[in-house]
Amino acid sequence: MKDRIKYLNLLLFIIAIFGSIFFIPSFLVDRYYVMQSICLLSVMMLNAFLIIVLGDVNKYTIFFILFVSIILLFCYLFIPFCQNDLIAICLTFVFIRLFIDSLKQELPINISLLYNSLSVLVFIEVLWGMWQSFHLLLVYDTYYLITGTFDNPVGFAICVSVLSPFCLFLTSSYSKFVRVSGWIFLFVSFCSILLSGSRTGVLAILGVLVVYFYIFYLKHKRYGQYKNQIKYAVVLIVGCVFGGLYYLKKDSADGRLLIWRVTWDMIKDSPLIGHGAGSFQAKYMLYQADYFRLYPNSNFAQLADNVSHPFNEFLKIAAEYGCLGLIILFFLIGKGIYIFKRNSNIMKYPAIESIIAIAVCACFSYPLKYPVTWGILGLAISVICVKQERCFRLHIPYIRYFGAGISLYFIFLLLQYVSVEMKWKKIVDRSFLGETEQILPFYEQLKGKLGTNGLFLYNYAAELHVMKSYDKSIELLTECTHYWNDYDVQLLLADCYLQKEKFEKAEECFVLASNMCPNRFIPLYQLVHLYDRIGQKEKAYNLAEKIIHKKVKISSFKVQRIKNEMIEYVQKGL
Repeated sequence: MKDRIKYLNLLLFIIAIFGSIFFIPSFLVDRYYVMQSICLLSVMMLNAFLIIVLGDVNKYTIFFILFVSIILLFCYLFIPFCQNDLIAICLTFVFIRLFIDSLKQELPINISLLYNSLSVLVFIEVLWGMWQSFHLLLVYDTYYLITGTFDNPVGFAICVSVLSPFCLFLTSSYSKFVRVSGWIFLFVSFCSILLSGSRTGVLAILGVLVVYFYIFYLKHKRYGQYKNQIKYAVVLIVGCVFGGLYYLKKDSADGRLLIWRVTWDMIKDSPLIGHGAGSFQAKYMLYQADYFRLYPNSNFAQLADNVSHPFNEFLKIAAEYGCLGLIILFFLIGKGIYIFKRNSNIMKYPAIESIIAIAVCACFSYPLKYPVTWGILGLAISVICVKQERCFRLHIPYIRYFGAGISLYFIFLLLQYVSVEMKWKKIVDRSFLGETEQILPFYEQLKGKLGTNGLFLYNYAAELHVMKSYDKSIELLTECTHYWNDYDVQLLLADCYLQKEKFEKAEECFVLASNMCPNRFIPLYQLVHLYDRIGQKEKAYNLAEKIIHKKVKISSFKVQRIKNEMIEYVQKGL
């Protein structure tokens, strides 16, 4: 019976990771994130339910998980601004900790089986990407060659690089077939990352290989006399690769430097406790607008765009949770390294390599956006921290029942959220069919459930704008700016004010949108018409001159039409 439960737990964990990579249904608005995270969480909660009711676990682990789960449940139910992603990540960690705890009695065998399964999953994802490169499967966006089962190449590269250490684990097998399979999996994974064009993925898998090389070669006595020379060579190679990747897409790299520079301004305004969970999406673009207002001739102006993430998880933590958040994070990292050094073995090497891959990705991208990263990070931390001690059946019935009840309640909340998202998707589909007037009552019904979702509020406001309900649209967009505030939100808000003939407010929003993304033409174009309408001809004329001589970032028919119209406007004179 115990063996059956153990293998069922292993199967459920593999299903959870499989779902977080491959489950991309079309019945949700955000098919590449929401359902993957819900699949991972719901299956892990079901796993937790089975372990608590039927499995052998450490009683201290049970009490810890119940304590954390109750706190997270309280935050979800009673703190409206609490970030749902943070709750989801924490829940993933605690339930995976419970899962690993249940495998302790035969840990090496169980972990080996788990690693082998994860290697197969990453190989399937790599094949998916390779088939896309040969046009045998569709990609999310035809602009890219490879996206895998993600919305862009970055997600694909992060997934492959984070799972690649489990392919390396196969290379240490006693079986020649398994060793060869491991090297083939790794080689194909590296090739797929190169084809994806993700520089972050290349750096991450390079970091994995450096750690692997250090563990299995530099620590070996045979190579001890060459240790310093090899270190210098590795540093030189990594430096050359880093420099080459920078110049490969210099504009993109410089764009990230801009984002980091502006994020630093955001951190300086609240260095101790940060701006709060989810505040980056709500406030960053305001800081970017301030930057270009102060430095209108900056070389970064042509690189500016809508930004929802700083492309650095550590900076995001600093911006939202301040130095206290970073101190807690670095304390946990240091504690993990200490535990690993005290009790390292071959079963824990893939775990530390995966964490290195995630850490490298976290410096240049957004790995925690993807649920598969939550699962692998939770697994890696649990494997590193686990001690192979005897577990036992929890014989306190009310504790078991309470823990099982918590798990089932979380599953109920997730299924309830899926139902709400499905209703929203149906509304969006009806909107595309031109049924805007009919769907507005349904938007109002869903607002109670999705009222903290910035994208939902923006969509609802856009539908009201189409129906010329400008006052209600302004109200929703103002609410939206508390969760999500960018160039598009300000443009829509400006047009609502314009339709209501609140010209000063409209001007403020157009100017703000222009400062957010100085390379865009629409806000300046709208301002010319606004000034012309309210009789400020000289302002309109000067701004039209600016548009005519404005540098074009990406040439398009719309931009050329705006320039031609401004030329005609200037030629008419004052």
